[in-house]
Amino acid sequence: MIGRDEVDDRSGVLELATWFGLRVRIVYLSISTAQLYA
Repeated sequence: MIGRDEVDDRSGVLELATWFGLRVRIVYLSISTAQLYA
């Protein structure tokens, strides 16, 4: 069986990856928009 701590760690990593992915997407969109109107 998987320990409870392991499950918590995995969900935490997933949360971090999702947050990081959103940040990258927002920055990428901002740069694209800035280049569009440059």
